[in-house]
Amino acid sequence: MKTSALRPHNFSVILLLLAQALVGDTIPPSQRPAVKWRWARGDHWKTTAKMSDKLEHFVGGYIGTLPLLVIGDASGWPWLSDGVVVSSVAGAAFLWEVKDAYYNPENFPSEREKARPYHFVGDGFSWRDMVASWAGVAAAYGTIMLARYLAEKRGQ
Repeated sequence: MKTSALRPHNFSVILLLLAQALVGDTIPPSQRPAVKWRWARGDHWKTTAKMSDKLEHFVGGYIGTLPLLVIGDASGWPWLSDGVVVSSVAGAAFLWEVKDAYYNPENFPSEREKARPYHFVGDGFSWRDMVASWAGVAAAYGTIMLARYLAEKRGQ
């Protein structure tokens, strides 16, 4: 029996060491700027594109979920099961809002001068944005469940 020099455990240790090296602190704590949590200011439910991005979050959640559910149905891959897809996209929406809470013009003033698209630099954590994204995920799941139901009815 032949054994591999690179076992799964060794591979995970290598990945952990690589991640630690990439995100390791290179700035001494005394020189590190204070990065603070920021809540979104002026957040509201209006869905006009000029005033709010809730519709964009809804569509993002929907479009991020539906194709993965369809591919999961067609392929039968267990890592694209309904629960995995829905929780992964919902988790990504949460992490995106956490990114917005920290990566904002108050914590990184130099980003204000850069011509970055709006969505790269957040305006703070918005639970409304997160709920809108989760509603898109739920709508996509409802769409796939309706399609499955209709396909089953058609097959009878």
